[in-house]
Amino acid sequence: EGLPHAVKVGLTVYVSAMVPLDSTGNLVGAGNLTAQVRQVFANLGAVMRAARGVPGDVVRATIYLRDLTPEKVLVVRKEALEAFDHAAPPALTIVGVSAFAEPGIEVMVDATGQLRSEFPDKARMGKP
Repeated sequence: EGLPHAVKVGLTVYVSAMVPLDSTGNLVGAGNLTAQVRQVFANLGAVMRAARGVPGDVVRATIYLRDLTPEKVLVVRKEALEAFDHAAPPALTIVGVSAFAEPGIEVMVDATGQLRSEFPDKARMGKP
């Protein structure tokens, strides 16, 4: 039995260890940092929606990059601006690590989200 991907306390969602695996557990974007970053942000968005929020509810994120370089930071910052609300992006920290437990993983994210209410905002979720 594994640990949860997220814990919701009131209107706060604590999300842990989003990695670039798809819904079947396969690595997405082997050797491609951009594809991996997009997948971790997609996974984060899915968890936020499951918690009755939207990706724009993320208020803080820590990105862990294997073998940190300035070029990798630029990739993450660009993709973060695409994944989150441009008007109110989350506080973002990027940390370099030497390795991850699974081979081929280049990036991992954990985050905190603050939902705006107990009920999903359908307009913000892109639904009528």
